[in-house]
Amino acid sequence: MTDQTTAPQPTGRRRVSPITVTVVLVVALILVFLGVAGVITELLWHDQLGYLSVFLTQWI
Repeated sequence: MTDQTTAPQPTGRRRVSPITVTVVLVVALILVFLGVAGVITELLWHDQLGYLSVFLTQWI
């Protein structure tokens, strides 16, 4: 008989790669930036036309 030992199988959750975390964070930051840029663009456009109160009313 041979004595074979097997490595214990990991139980539970898989580790997330640091690359995956970095990519997810970069994508999230880009999406937040685009959203904020869109809001600022709308705000400046309404302000230029003199309808800033309309923009602010839409957001309230």
